[in-house]
Amino acid sequence: MPTVIVKHTVKDYEAWKKVFDADAVNREPVSTGGRLLRSAENPNEVTVVLQVKHLEKAKEWAQNPKLKETMQSAGVTSAPDIRFYQDAESFAV
Repeated sequence: MPTVIVKHTVKDYEAWKKVFDADAVNREPVSTGGRLLRSAENPNEVTVVLQVKHLEKAKEWAQNPKLKETMQSAGVTSAPDIRFYQDAESFAV
């Protein structure tokens, strides 16, 4: 499944999370779900891993000015690093 990984630093994780949760309606057409990760060294460094339906639609979503506005209102303090991935293969440990 295609994946989008967004990494950025936020001013306050709890405040950011409220905006993130409220913005689910804008992710729903693109994503089937995902995970939130917080850095062990800096709990305000957030990584969002989104499983997406189609990479092209995800790229359009990432370029939408509304996403930038939402990030700013949520307290994102760094430029977001947004990357797009295709599955390569599975492996066992």
